[in-house]
This record gives sequence, C-alpha cells and structure tokens, in this order.
Amino acid sequence: MGMWVGREPDNEATTLIQLSGPEHTRRRRPWNRAFNSEALKGYEEIIDKRANQLMETLSRQVGSTNLARWISFFTFDFMSDMALVLSLYNVSVTEIHESCIIPRFGGGSEMLREGDKEGVWGALDNSTTLSVALGHSPWLGQYYRLLPVGAEKRSLFWFIMTNPTIYRRLQDEIDSVFPSGENALDVTKHIHMNYLNAVINETLRLLPPVLSGSRRVVERGSGAATFGPHLIPEGTAVFSHFYSIQRDERYFSPLPETFWPDRWLSESERTSPFGSGYKGPVNVVVDRTAFTPFSFGPSICVGKNLALQELRMVVCLMLQTFDMRLAEGYDAQRWEKEIEDRLITHTGELPVVLTPRKN
Repeated sequence: MGMWVGREPDNEATTLIQLSGPEHTRRRRPWNRAFNSEALKGYEEIIDKRANQLMETLSRQVGSTNLARWISFFTFDFMSDMALVLSLYNVSVTEIHESCIIPRFGGGSEMLREGDKEGVWGALDNSTTLSVALGHSPWLGQYYRLLPVGAEKRSLFWFIMTNPTIYRRLQDEIDSVFPSGENALDVTKHIHMNYLNAVINETLRLLPPVLSGSRRVVERGSGAATFGPHLIPEGTAVFSHFYSIQRDERYFSPLPETFWPDRWLSESERTSPFGSGYKGPVNVVVDRTAFTPFSFGPSICVGKNLALQELRMVVCLMLQTFDMRLAEGYDAQRWEKEIEDRLITHTGELPVVLTPRKN
C-alpha cells in the first residue's frame, strides 16, 4: 500500500483499511463481531494447541536454533487455523511450503465461505455478512492486512535476553503466578500480571508491528482537507510515524530509546532506570495517547485484543518451559540493524540456546 494510497485507478477495489466514514463503519461491523470478547474465548483452544506444539518442537532442537524462524511458523500456523483452516507454514517441519501458497490462495472467496465455521469466517456467518466485510476487493489483500508476522514476539525475546535483570524478573512473575504444574496458558490470570504487560507494552513502544504507522488519504473529489495549520490536497496520503512518535522524549522519558518496562508500572512498583545506587528523583513521562502500536480511532486494529492474548500466552508458556540465552558468537546489535519496514515489520535471525527447565 504505502505511497500508492489514494493513487489507485478509479475502478480499483478499496479495502477496509483504506476506508473512512459510513462505509468503513458498515464494513467494519462484521469484523468487530469476529474479534469481540466472546469470539476470543473460542480462539484460546487454537492458540493453546499451537503454543504447545511450538514448545514440543523447540524441545527437540539441539544447540543453537533460530527462534525467529520458529516463531514465524507458529504465527502463520495459528492464523491459518483460525481463519483459513490450512497451514501455509508448519512449525512441526523444517521447510516453508512456499509452493503451496499461491495454488491455495487461488480458491479465493469460495474457500473462505466454505471454511471453518468456528474460526473468523464462522463469525462472519453467511455470504451476505462476508460480502459486507470484504466489499468487492480481493479477499487476499484484506486478509494480508490482518496477518501478524510475529515480530513483536521475536523482538520481546530479544529484548529480555539482552537485559538479564528484566528476564529474571519476568520469569519470576510467571513462576509466582503459575507454580510448577499449573497451566501458563490461563488467560484469566494474564491481564493481572503487571510486569508481563509492562514488558509487552515496552516492546510494542520501541518496535511496533507497523513501524511507519497508519496512513490516511484525502479522497479525490472531496476537496482539500485541513489538519491544524496544514492544507492537504485531495489524493494526498499522510501518516503518523509510530516508530518515531513512540521514541519521542516529549511523550516517553526518561531514556526514550531504552528498553525500560518499569515506565509502565506504578511508582511503588518501579525501579530506577539509572541503577539501584541512584537516589535522585526520576521524572517519568508516559503519554498513553502517543502509544498507538495498533493504530487508533475508528481504524484501530480489529485484531488488537487477539494479538495481545496470543502474545501473553506464548511468552508465559515459553518462559515456564525454557531458560533461554543468545547463541555464543551472535552479535546482539544485529537485531535492530536487520529490522526492515515492509509495511509490517520484518526481522532477521535470532539464534538462541534453549534449556528445558527442571520443574
């Protein structure tokens, strides 16, 4: 999408993410139902199955393994189970089935309408509702915009492995909430785990899923629009650059470029970012209106709550199951250098050594 928003031919079908106003509201309504709180409960079993499969697969790895790769397989397996009932990628094998992707996509809307009645397309429960949700635009383009790639999970594990104190504190919280033998996938407890959610927020602040932010366009034929003191001609695309805004010291300080989850905690829970020996005041600024990793307003990501639920479940199960460290010889600074903005965030390899924990 990107630079071409607002420049498509007049007969080009428009996807939900590009719409605004009454048509956006109409097309968004079925998606809201597919991701409401009742629907999320139905997806827990899917996440549970794939998360446990991921742990089993990782437990069979010997020596260094590319965690980023396995997280990618898990994410696409989960999304396939939930929405399309086909595994484009499979965490239980070692190859990406790229040759299968295009032929399977060829089925288009017919496949969607005949798919899993308990998944997202089950929530979009009949062809009329599905037509409203998708409009007349290609289904693949709209589904592509729903697909997370797991960058937030991969980044979170990189952040905590490069910050041992944070790693231990997070694992201690998980162990206290889920003692040996208890189910770390119990979502009713995750929402109350303050440090877990602080670590997730800080990861999403520094490396949001969509680095370059939410794009909007002044529709052709609507006349110019004003935004504050600025006049924006019709057909012009503008966007809020999430990566820059969420690292701006006016909205997040101190140390806006530093991974410091405590900024999201209450003052009584917070530890100083300057070390235990620092006794001076710490003026903490956290402007939550500038924290928009899933966009904002009417166009906020409809799958936000599902993404957070999946992230909490995987992180808790991973740290309950394994001790992890970066592989010897891996330059930790490579991670941020290899991140690419491809509409959604693309990351490089993350070689780690996993040791099963003795409960």
